[in-house]
Amino acid sequence: MNRFIAFTLLLVTANILLILLSLLFVGRLPIGLSDWITWSWKARLVFEVRLPRILYASLAGAALGVTGSVMQSIFRNPLASPDILGVSSGSAFGASLGILFYTSAIYVEGLSFLMGLISLMATISLSRIFRYGDEVLRLILSGIAISALFNAGVGYVKYVADPYSKLPQITFWLLGSFGGVGFSEFYLFSPLILSSILILSLLSWRINVLSFGDEIARSLGINPRFNRFLSIIFSVLSVSSIVCVTGVIGWLGLITPHLVRPIVGADNRKVIISSALLGSILSIISDDISRSLIEAEIPFNIIVSFISIPLFILILRGGVKSER
Repeated sequence: MNRFIAFTLLLVTANILLILLSLLFVGRLPIGLSDWITWSWKARLVFEVRLPRILYASLAGAALGVTGSVMQSIFRNPLASPDILGVSSGSAFGASLGILFYTSAIYVEGLSFLMGLISLMATISLSRIFRYGDEVLRLILSGIAISALFNAGVGYVKYVADPYSKLPQITFWLLGSFGGVGFSEFYLFSPLILSSILILSLLSWRINVLSFGDEIARSLGINPRFNRFLSIIFSVLSVSSIVCVTGVIGWLGLITPHLVRPIVGADNRKVIISSALLGSILSIISDDISRSLIEAEIPFNIIVSFISIPLFILILRGGVKSER
C-alpha cells in the first residue's frame, strides 16, 4: 500500500478513537453506561460541554497544521508559522481590549477576530512601502513590525488593567484554552475554519509552485502575487477564527508540517492533509492533558509547549529531517 494512504488511514483512525475516548473517558466527571442509557444530567452535561470543546480542539489543530505548512511553503522558510504576519498578536490585542472594556464574550471574540484581520491588512500595506528585498521578505519584515506593535499594545493594556479582575483574565486568555468553547462558538466559527482548510487543500498544487520562487511560478503560468495573497487570506481567516475563541496557540503550526514531511514527502497535496490530521491529534491530546491532569485546568499553551519543544529539538538535531 502507498505510504501516504497508509499514513492517512492511520491518522484518521487515531483521530476517531481519540475523539471518542476524550468524549467518554477523559475528564473529572465519571460517566457510566447507565448514564448514557438513561440520558442523565451527566450525559447531557458531557454532550453540551465536552463535545463542542473536543470538536473545536480537533478543528483548531487541523487548521493550524494546514496554515503552518502553507506559510512555510509560500514564504520558503522552515521556521514560518501562522503568526508570522502578526495575526495572532493583532487578535491578542483585540481580545485584551475586549476584556478591558467589556464583560461579554461576544465583544471579546468579535474584537479579537476584527483586529486579526486589521493586522493582516496593516502587514500587507506596510510591505508595499518597503523597498528592501523581494515581496516575500517584505511581508515577513512587515509581519515582524506589526507583531511588535500589537505586542506593545497588549503590554500597555495589561499595564493599565485592573490587577485584581481584568489582568488575570487577560493573562489567562493569552495562555490559550478551549474551556470557553460551546456549541455557539463552534457553529459560528467552524464553517470559516472548514472552508479555509478546504480551499487551501485545493490550492495545494499552486502552493507547491510558489515554494520554488516567483520566477518559476510565472514561467508555469501562475500569478505568484495573487495566489500568495489568496493563500494568506484563507490562512488568516482560519487562524483568526481560532485565536478569537481560544486565545493565542503556539507551536502546533510550526511543528506539525516538519513531523509529516519525512513520511509523506514535500508535496503539499500530501503535506496539507497529513498536517491537518496530525495537528488534530496533537491538539486533542494537549487539551485532554490540560483539562484532566490536575483539578484546575492548565492553560493549553503550557501543555502544547511541553509536548512540542522536545519534538522541535529532535528536528533541530537531525533526528527528524524535514524535506523541502
